[in-house]
Amino acid sequence: CDALVIPGQGLADAAQVDAFLAGPDVSDWFAFLRACHASGATLVTSCSGVLLLAAAGLLDERACTTSWFLAPFLAH
Repeated sequence: CDALVIPGQGLADAAQVDAFLAGPDVSDWFAFLRACHASGATLVTSCSGVLLLAAAGLLDERACTTSWFLAPFLAH
């Protein structure tokens, strides 16, 4: 695909973020996102969706924004 839009995940606190990122399907998502990125696709997300890109290593050395309450999770 040329572009992939990743919706926000509706995560509101640290416990939800941790539970989501420890979920059984997340590693599959990481592999899929990395493959899309490697093929040249533009990855677009909003709000807590940015945590998927960060955890997949796709935001390393890149600037991004997210909702103010998620900034500490993103920085971590």
